[in-house]
Amino acid sequence: MAINAAKAIGCHLVNIDASNLMEGKQHLVLGVAWQIIRKSLLVKVTPKHCPELFRLLEGDEPLETLDRISPEKVLLR
Repeated sequence: MAINAAKAIGCHLVNIDASNLMEGKQHLVLGVAWQIIRKSLLVKVTPKHCPELFRLLEGDEPLETLDRISPEKVLLR
């Protein structure tokens, strides 16, 4: 169920199956955990949730530009 839930929120799980998690392979479990944490943190990096992001617009860019840019790139600005 954990693997299906992670995939449902958009995590990319390569070469990971239930047996890896049940065996507790540390590097794989931490990789899945990190992806889940990252997704949950970045989901709110949008102009809707953070109206202050308008200050990151460059030149005459419309506000909708920030919706099309990935949250990682918005944070790098």
